[in-house]
Amino acid sequence: MKEDHFKITLRRIDMKSLALFLWLTTRLYLAAVRFVLVRLGVPEGMMKETVLTVVTCVPYVFLALGLSREKDKGQENSVAVFLLLFLSTVLAFLLSLGLNPALSTFYFRDPYGIYPVFRPDGAIYGFLFFAVMDDPKELKKVLVHAAYVLLFFQLVVVFLPVLRRGYWIDIAPNGEEDRMRYSLSFGYDLLLLMIIFITEGVKTKKLRFFILSILCIALFATNGGRGAVVMFVVFLVLWLLISIPDQTIASYKKILLLGGLSVAAAGILLFWKDLTDGLLSTLKSLNLNSRNLDMILRGTFSSSNGRSMIWGNVIEAIKNGGLFGYGMFGERPFVVSIHVAGYSHNLFLELISGFGIIGLLISLYIIVDSVRMLFFSKDKEWKMLFFILFAGSLKLLLSFSIWYDWEIWAAVAVAYQYKRSLRVKRAGLACRERIHDPRFLGPAEEGANG
Repeated sequence: MKEDHFKITLRRIDMKSLALFLWLTTRLYLAAVRFVLVRLGVPEGMMKETVLTVVTCVPYVFLALGLSREKDKGQENSVAVFLLLFLSTVLAFLLSLGLNPALSTFYFRDPYGIYPVFRPDGAIYGFLFFAVMDDPKELKKVLVHAAYVLLFFQLVVVFLPVLRRGYWIDIAPNGEEDRMRYSLSFGYDLLLLMIIFITEGVKTKKLRFFILSILCIALFATNGGRGAVVMFVVFLVLWLLISIPDQTIASYKKILLLGGLSVAAAGILLFWKDLTDGLLSTLKSLNLNSRNLDMILRGTFSSSNGRSMIWGNVIEAIKNGGLFGYGMFGERPFVVSIHVAGYSHNLFLELISGFGIIGLLISLYIIVDSVRMLFFSKDKEWKMLFFILFAGSLKLLLSFSIWYDWEIWAAVAVAYQYKRSLRVKRAGLACRERIHDPRFLGPAEEGANG
């Protein structure tokens, strides 16, 4: 009996959901594998990279099982769209390399080359794992479960060692290892988790999500870069803008919401110095230094940190890049002298410098489609999912690269699934209208309906 129950339970597991969960949490079990390999004395090199690559393939096993069970034509179409996207990306890299062989220097350098792009845990595969999920409620559930695991990873694997030694170890713009007071990636990673927790908290009214949100905010405000703080404010403003027009919110609640935010903003402005002094004093008593608060108190929070130079160089390169740009990673020769990563630190500059007029059209499409999903989507579940991923990918306006950020690819997949769901609904409605239209009924059917 127990064995039969075990088999039934296994059958009920949604393999696609499990595959997505494993893909999202790859960093945790990769860290465990790295720990084991170090203890076994496996040196850096081909063998270690092979083992890690094989481990990153685990989610694909469950994805294949899930897809083989369903035999859904819609999911087959999703896989086909991903394959087209993937092959187009490969072709774009090959064409770029053929037309501009000097780019090979930037394609094959670690860790900013093409290996992280095409590795099984690469950002582009986010489209595949999200596009095969056709239930927004199940998709949100997987995101929340993964957020728990990723928060554990950030706290135990990433933050605790930093807390013990008192500083972050990161790569400086000149490419050298440096001791730092903050981490850009840590701040942005926690920002996404905060977005997941707080949106789920508002939906379910469960206290634990608000507690976890506050924890994430405290950590990225004290240990993240300025970009995470700025994106947090942008997230709140954007959430307010897409929520207020929602007719399901009573008018008095809208007034209370706006009034509360206005009072809170006025209070912060009036008592800003006292609040920041008190918070900074508390953090120092706990041996926690906040670079962001220090910069706010010194009035240097909005000062340039090299991005203006990067963007200036890329804009000049775009002016001289011709109609179709420089190709994949085309901006990197113009940026690498300023920052070792070489990318534009801005999504739109990256696209336009790489693809010229085509990149400009893609940028415009991203803007228009994002506005449509955020403000004109009729399905609240898909809309909120897109908003979460869109807000998480806003860091691409200030940092990182589209080729290393999975959130934007996942957001594109959610938009794709939303459009697909609309087509299915319209097709079903048209079919029902056709069935009840007397012009398409035979004498028997017409008499029966009459």
